Amino acid sequence: TGFAFVLKSSNQDGAAPWVVTEDITLVNNVTRGAGGGVNLSGGGDGNPAGVTSRLTFYNNLFLDIGGAQWSSDGRAFQILNGPPDVWYVHNTTVAGNSFATCDGSNPAPGFVYRDNLVEHGNYGFFGSGTGQGTAALQAFFTDPVFEGNLIVGGGDSAADWAIGLQGI
Repeated sequence: TGFAFVLKSSNQDGAAPWVVTEDITLVNNVTRGAGGGVNLSGGGDGNPAGVTSRLTFYNNLFLDIGGAQWSSDGRAFQILNGPPDVWYVHNTTVAGNSFATCDGSNPAPGFVYRDNLVEHGNYGFFGSGTGQGTAALQAFFTDPVFEGNLIVGGGDSAADWAIGLQGI
C-alpha cells in the first residue's frame, strides 16, 4: 500500500493464534518519500491473531508523504480497527491528504496525540463516515487526548481541534 511502516498482528492460516504485535516504540526516525507514513491495524478483520496494542511514536519526522510520484494520497498515520494504547508524541509530518485517518468499528481506549507539528492537508484528522476533527476522535477513540499540537493550514475547518480539544 506504500506505507513506510505497517504494524498489525497477522496469523497466516489460523495456525498461530498467539501471534501479537505489541509494546513497540518508534523513536527518532526520518522517513522521506513514501506513499504513507504509518499504517496500524488493531485486529478484528477476521484474522484470529491477537490485538495490536501499546504502540508509541515519538520524535519522528515524516516528509514528502504521498503525491503523484508515490501513487498515493498521502496519509501520515492510518489507524484501522481500534488498536488500544497508541501514542503519537512530538512528531513532525508533511503529508498531502491527512495527518491521521481512522476506519473500522472498534473504538479504542488510550489514544494520545500530543505536541505534534503537522500539515493539515486536505482532511486533517479524518474518520471514515464521520468527517474530521472532534467528530472523528469521538467516533474512533473512547478517551482521546489531543493537545499541544500545531496544525498548519486547514482554515476554518480545523478550528474545533486546532486548539487542542481539551475537555473531550
